[in-house]
Formats: sequence, structure tokens, C-alpha cells
Amino acid sequence: MTKQFKYFLMITLSGFSILGFSENAINQCWAESTDHPEVYTCLAKKVALQQQILTNAYKKAQVSIENFAPANPPLAKRLLTELATTQQNFENYQKTQCQYVMNLADGGSGAGDMKAGCMIDLAKSQTLLLENYMGASS
Repeated sequence: MTKQFKYFLMITLSGFSILGFSENAINQCWAESTDHPEVYTCLAKKVALQQQILTNAYKKAQVSIENFAPANPPLAKRLLTELATTQQNFENYQKTQCQYVMNLADGGSGAGDMKAGCMIDLAKSQTLLLENYMGASS
């Protein structure tokens, strides 16, 4: 591992620490097991759960828009289209960004963990945006 990569990794992980998302998920999974395949399975479950929470927030945002603009169908249609486009763009960004984060590990044993952490972080932040700005809170 190069000195530059170690420095970058330290900055990246400190960013996760500030967010408090993936570091907690990674630490939780490592606390449950010291077997890397089991840890990865744990992280995969956490990713799937967070993606489901995001999907639910997106669906609630759609309903919120429909309830917000029932008297103005053109506005509701435009807002729903924009929401769908935003979500598609987010999904593309999440996929690309998390692949990039994984590639930063240069094939190291933590690469999958880093990607899972990224997926969790971005899904949580998008969920928060949907809940805060689109009225999709539970």
C-alpha cells in the first residue's frame, strides 16, 4: 500500500467517521465476527436493508407529491418526473462512486467493505434528503 493511498484512506475513513454511517456498520459487522466472509455477508445485509429504506422513502416522496398537487395535475406530473430523474441519477452516481471507492483499495481485502460502506453512506444521505425535502419521513 503506497503512502499516498494510506493518506487518502485515512481521509476517506475520517469522512465516514464524520458522517457516522458506514464506519458504524463496518465496526458492527467486525464486532460480530472476525471472519471476513461473515463480515462481508453482514455488510451485504446492511446494504440491502438501507437500500430498502431508501426505496420506501422514494415511494413516500411520490405519494407526498401526489397529495401536494392534486388540484394541479401538470405540476404533479412534472414533479414526479423530476423526482424519478433525480432518483435515477442518484442510483447511477451511487454505483459509480462506490465502484471508485472500491477501486481505491487496489484489490485489497477491505475493498468490498469500503464499497459496502459507501453504498450505506450514500443511501442514508439520499434517504435523509427525501425525508427532509420531499416529506417522505416515516
